[in-house]
Amino acid sequence: MWSPLTKTCIYLCDKKTKGTTEKLKKVLSTTEDINEQTTLGSTALHFAALGSNQDVVGTLLSAKADIIPNNNQETPLHWACKAGSSKTIQKLLRSLSPAMIQFKDASGKTAYDWATEYDREDAQKLIQKTLARKNKRRGTL
Repeated sequence: MWSPLTKTCIYLCDKKTKGTTEKLKKVLSTTEDINEQTTLGSTALHFAALGSNQDVVGTLLSAKADIIPNNNQETPLHWACKAGSSKTIQKLLRSLSPAMIQFKDASGKTAYDWATEYDREDAQKLIQKTLARKNKRRGTL
């Protein structure tokens, strides 16, 4: 069963509705667990990432949504790389450590692998640049 938060994110991310985040903020104010998962382990952030709505993703991240894997070990970044929205991917990358950027799903694929599989060159470049920058800051190059 899907929570009201997940349903709201799906609605707002529907490319036809292009909803605002006001409804999301209202739902967030009554949500007990922003990281509530579906039976398959996906969160509202997964659906927002797949829906390519950077405002919804930003609102969820600002409300302290965690970027956690679902039951298939897919993170919202994996789903964003499938959808291919550079702005959504950038928002997620800012919130992730290098280890989480390189997190592998149950098939052993990283978000970069998904970007390659779905022919998302912009996503590939963003991931490479972000990893290089974050690793340089940490002195792990």
